[in-house]
Amino acid sequence: MDRQQNNSDTRAAALPSRALRFVALGDCNTHTGDPRQGTIPRGLVRALGLQGIATDLSNLGGGMETCREGLSRLENTPVTADIATINYGLVDAWSTCVPGLYVPYYPDSFVRKRLRKALKFTKRRLLTSGLRRWLPSGAVVPETEFREKIGRMIAVLRERHAAVQIYVWGTVLVANHPQRNHLLLEYNDHLQHVAENENVVFVDSESAVADLPIHERTLDGVHLTPAAAERIATVMAVHCRGRLPLEASAA
Repeated sequence: MDRQQNNSDTRAAALPSRALRFVALGDCNTHTGDPRQGTIPRGLVRALGLQGIATDLSNLGGGMETCREGLSRLENTPVTADIATINYGLVDAWSTCVPGLYVPYYPDSFVRKRLRKALKFTKRRLLTSGLRRWLPSGAVVPETEFREKIGRMIAVLRERHAAVQIYVWGTVLVANHPQRNHLLLEYNDHLQHVAENENVVFVDSESAVADLPIHERTLDGVHLTPAAAERIATVMAVHCRGRLPLEASAA
């Protein structure tokens, strides 16, 4: 009986004394209003809760957002994190014509929405015209800028709390789109490179969903299914459980 009580006390002592401050940064697979879709923050909150770990989530993700909007959101939102997740690349890696012409999604406004609509219409017309071969093309966010902004997010999180545990996760590949997947793999590699350089955890999303058929990983080739999000979040929770910022949680 005493041994069981000691084990119970040890487990309780290993848990934070208050809810962990959780900041999530990313695109539509981090934040969505669609209840059918799975998201990593939702899955991680649930996975940690099953381990008796409470979280206080600040979700700074946004649909169609790139690392540009993500960094702006973070810099403009005075949140401090014990744990943080970062995922970009889905929109950043998108190949488009005249990539230098871009209207951010954050901070948004009526004027920006109208400008985006006009810009998308114009680009579609250009791509179907004889001018296509003469137009510059490339990723929405160039690789060098992508790495710099992900690194800056990590720096901002650490400036606010040196002991923050950061988890960077890659974008899941989609069915029947080899060209798109090639670009996503490149940007996942950039995420892993930054994570290794900054000494933060990189979660390989592809490995986490390896047991799921590729058509069951996303609802529409973009948005994660609940099953896929659950697997990625579970892998992340295992990393997190062994790296809990216990000393910070008592602050």
